[in-house]
Amino acid sequence: METSIKTIFEQQQRLKRDPIEILSSALRLNGSLSGDDVLYALEHATGRPLPEELQARIRSLVDPTAARRGRPPATAEKRAITDFVMEELDRAYASLLAHFQRDKTYTGDQPASERAYRRLAEGYVQGLGLLFEWRSLQNTHSAWRNERLNAPDDPVDSDDFDAEIARQFPRT
Repeated sequence: METSIKTIFEQQQRLKRDPIEILSSALRLNGSLSGDDVLYALEHATGRPLPEELQARIRSLVDPTAARRGRPPATAEKRAITDFVMEELDRAYASLLAHFQRDKTYTGDQPASERAYRRLAEGYVQGLGLLFEWRSLQNTHSAWRNERLNAPDDPVDSDDFDAEIARQFPRT
């Protein structure tokens, strides 16, 4: 295999970086390590590319999503189901609330809103796939009405159409 002068010159001009430094800076910048970061550091340390099978195995071993905390974001399907159930719940709540507000025979101390949510919680908990009491249903319904339930984590209002497309659909 013949090596050109240009190739030799390019190899001599590359800075030699410590693999631990590469991983440390990637971790500091991204907050986690991806399989590509580890693979890059290993290939840098050995000075040659690793076999395809080993590359695939390293990429699968290091999962940046495993370090994430909290509940995973809802899928589009889950958001759609929740919207349909909440629309139905909203209509049922308005009807029940009006009924309980008109009911003059009730002598208890629960407000009409609480009684409506208590009644709805019995049926809609299964529809939403959640286990919670009436107060949680009230909070979830309120968040949905105020458009906070399925709101994106990083809302951006952009007048630049091309910039918005580029932000939502990054090139890979």
